[in-house]
Amino acid sequence: MNNLNVVFLGTGSSFGYSFSATNTKTEFMARGLVEQGACVTIINSIVGCSCVDCRSEIHYANVGEVISYPKKGNQLLSWLGNLSSWKKDLKNLYKQDKKNIVILEAPDYHIYRIYCFYAHKYGYKIAVISHEWLPTIKSIHPLRKPSAYLYTKHFGYLADGILPISEYIINKIKKFNNTYLKINVLEELKYIK
Repeated sequence: MNNLNVVFLGTGSSFGYSFSATNTKTEFMARGLVEQGACVTIINSIVGCSCVDCRSEIHYANVGEVISYPKKGNQLLSWLGNLSSWKKDLKNLYKQDKKNIVILEAPDYHIYRIYCFYAHKYGYKIAVISHEWLPTIKSIHPLRKPSAYLYTKHFGYLADGILPISEYIINKIKKFNNTYLKINVLEELKYIK
């Protein structure tokens, strides 16, 4: 896998600054890829996070570089203030001598379209983690339901592959007629000597 360059886009929630299930999953996937020789970068959401005041790049042990952007006002518009830096970062991370893959996970639909447009423009293949079926989540804010609906209807058509976590999700994504690889629940294995 040393010919692989993987960029996680918005798959965590303030990765490197907070603990969450999505951050843990991203970390396990990234660590596994790094251990196999892949080059890995994690870019937190283009929407930004309140944990940084300006674009930030830190090295995270056993994972690689983590890039974060500041949240600039309203969440629906904050991405506009980070778009220029984000595009530059994504373009600069592309490696001519490697297979370049972007891994995404269920952002708002307009953000998903932006991620896909620029990832394809810069030559990346796109894989999408599908760990929840958005229409079944009752806690989604009513104003975000249209975005969740559009995302669920279309995400598989823009991706080059899907990473579902269950047979339930596999049955739901069959309509996309896309390549998939089931990734089960991830955990750190401790070997007994």
